[in-house]
Amino acid sequence: MSLSREHELLENLLQHPAWEGILKPVIVERVQQYYASLLDPSVARKDSANDDFLRGAIVSLKWVVEYPQTEIKLAHQRAAEEALDRESEEEVPLFGGGRPPTENGEVHGRTSTFG
Repeated sequence: MSLSREHELLENLLQHPAWEGILKPVIVERVQQYYASLLDPSVARKDSANDDFLRGAIVSLKWVVEYPQTEIKLAHQRAAEEALDRESEEEVPLFGGGRPPTENGEVHGRTSTFG
């Protein structure tokens, strides 16, 4: 089960202390500020940042925080499914395919007629 190089790098970013310690909190704080701005019905606020802009910014920033983790989870699921597919593609013989006969010709506790 292996991830692409890009997914490995994205996973490394999510595990980096700067993501949880600096970047993510700043983005979350900005989203909270935009939500608070939406509650201000003044004309001055709407002239500087209209409701559509604020809503778009909120959706975009929430996506930036949520998308990487979602993508990594999906990549792990795809890798696991691909590993299962590879295992199921291995050809299993219809008859036999078990252990080879022992030196004395026994096959699963019976004497082989071929040996």
